[in-house]
Amino acid sequence: MSTTQVRSSGLQLSEAGLLLEKGIINVVIDSTYPLAMASAAHQRASSGSIQGKIVLTNF
Repeated sequence: MSTTQVRSSGLQLSEAGLLLEKGIINVVIDSTYPLAMASAAHQRASSGSIQGKIVLTNF
């Protein structure tokens, strides 16, 4: 088993935000689930062949 720890950098997040605003990069969303269906989102992630990010919403 391996683990990875990610540390946020305010400067990097700001630069990423600018790239998103300018349309230089974009985020592809595979599917969206309400937080109450996190289990279904996890199952979707485990199924493989996803095309983008899986998003959990708070509503």
